[in-house]
Amino acid sequence: MKRILCLLIALCIPVILLSGCNKPSEYTLTLPSKQYLTDDEKLADHFGMTRTEFDQYIKDNHLLLLAVSTDDFVQIKLSGEETEFSKKINSFNNLNDENRATIAEYFGKNFITKSFVKGNHGSNNTYLKLSGVTQDKTGTVTYNTTEYITVCSGKLYTLSVSANATVDDPADEIFSKLTINGPINKASSDNSRASAFIIAGMTLLATVVLVLAFTVLRDVLKKKTVPDEN
Repeated sequence: MKRILCLLIALCIPVILLSGCNKPSEYTLTLPSKQYLTDDEKLADHFGMTRTEFDQYIKDNHLLLLAVSTDDFVQIKLSGEETEFSKKINSFNNLNDENRATIAEYFGKNFITKSFVKGNHGSNNTYLKLSGVTQDKTGTVTYNTTEYITVCSGKLYTLSVSANATVDDPADEIFSKLTINGPINKASSDNSRASAFIIAGMTLLATVVLVLAFTVLRDVLKKKTVPDEN
């Protein structure tokens, strides 16, 4: 009975391990949960939208992330979209000076400063950094707005940080925590997870078989060493 129980546990462990595996992500950006709202339900309520309206807004704007600071002074958006431009250029890396000037002018029409910067955490991605000043609809509140734009594997990504002009601009700090990994191929991701499941399952089953074989051998040896009562 114990052996059967061990076998059942071994079969369940790969499933548990697989369910706990993180799916590949197009990006990584960790924000302090106590400082920013990132939950969809709370954000929908914050913007006065129904959940359906909020989901449509996310879809229409190709948003991968939307966050608002709890004091409502900072808003963060990260979008990812395949466009004809992004598919054609594929990456911002290795652009010549003429191409950089053209791209900066195209994306930076409404911004004051434009420059190209490298990504973080060893990333090879090159970003176009744009900085400027915007106002709310009433024209009474001023925001420092910074965008970091890159193209990775044919997809256009934009990190936008808008901060109330009365607070320190956190744009560079937020950007320092961003890594763009690029588009995730679903089939490839599923295959990787399936392979991990198979490897984990085979390893655990092999271990259990060895353990069971050892216990059987041990029991046999014990029987042989027990003196014959007759």
